[in-house]
Amino acid sequence: MIDDILKASENGYKILEEILEWAKTQRDSTVLDPQQINILILIEEIIDSLIITAANKRIEFIKVIPENAVFYADKNMTTIVSRNLLSNAIKFSHPGGKIILSSALESRKATTSIQNFGVGISPNELSSLLTNTFKTSRQGALGEKGTGQGLLLSRELIFKNNGSIEVESEQEKGTTFKIILPVE
Repeated sequence: MIDDILKASENGYKILEEILEWAKTQRDSTVLDPQQINILILIEEIIDSLIITAANKRIEFIKVIPENAVFYADKNMTTIVSRNLLSNAIKFSHPGGKIILSSALESRKATTSIQNFGVGISPNELSSLLTNTFKTSRQGALGEKGTGQGLLLSRELIFKNNGSIEVESEQEKGTTFKIILPVE
């Protein structure tokens, strides 16, 4: 139980760091430190930080990421984005569900996908999800709370790294977020 409390407090600290990073981006004082990042290692570190939350919902992670898959971006920023998207995937997954994490290389860009098979997003919400007009806070599959601000932060941080985020969703079938970043 002490290990669970320690992991939960460490996760809370990481979230606080992310909020402070977002505050810096709002003042345009964030300094980029782009580097080659191994996608599999990054994803495994994030899964480890969220393992208690995932275990409580009996979520299974399926990783389809080559060991040598990389992208070129700021590690702190991409960690914030990946943790946010993976946290959302857990939040909106049904208990006993699965999340597929995959990566592909195309046209000198790496696409990392986070796919869940949970509650999905309505067409109205989907059209404004990654825009500044998105004002809706949504509850997870078990009523977990969210602010809706994490996706806006994620979009900003990925944009600062010359990348983009795409989303595909269908209600009650799930959602796939794609992080697209350069490889060099």
